[in-house]
Amino acid sequence: MILSYAFKRIIRSWKLFTALLLGTMLAATFFAGINIGADTSAKQALNQQLSTITVDAYSSGGYNTDPSSSRTYGLSSQNWTSVKGLLKSVSGVAEAEMISRPYLSLQVKNETGSYYFYVTGIEGESRVYDGLTVTGGSTSLGANETYVVLGSKDQDKLKLGGNASFRIR
Repeated sequence: MILSYAFKRIIRSWKLFTALLLGTMLAATFFAGINIGADTSAKQALNQQLSTITVDAYSSGGYNTDPSSSRTYGLSSQNWTSVKGLLKSVSGVAEAEMISRPYLSLQVKNETGSYYFYVTGIEGESRVYDGLTVTGGSTSLGANETYVVLGSKDQDKLKLGGNASFRIR
């Protein structure tokens, strides 16, 4: 009964039905186009942002406390070398590298007092160098040379070509 009524209305006013059908199809196409366009532009923006990121994962060893004493200790470089080898053996991992970043007290030559800096150790073939911008001094480092991060606290205490002493325990 309901179908016969709907069929009768379509036959009697086929022009109205065609106009409504065409309007509905155009509206659906319009909204689908907007959705596809938004997805495409979002994917392009995401891919552009991801292309500048060289790190997918980050791990920090931190310090562990020995339950038998109050002494704290971190992982050794040998442990980190083993971790790096294990990471590179995982399927889908393209590259792995180690970056050491201790916070050290430096004694600057001809200055009194100590100043604190983050000192970062980067492997020779590190991807960090891809994004490194050197604003002063040499673009490559020799043995026992370092870069100072622009904007570091107390960076004015270190002079280009100057000497600083620190102990790594």
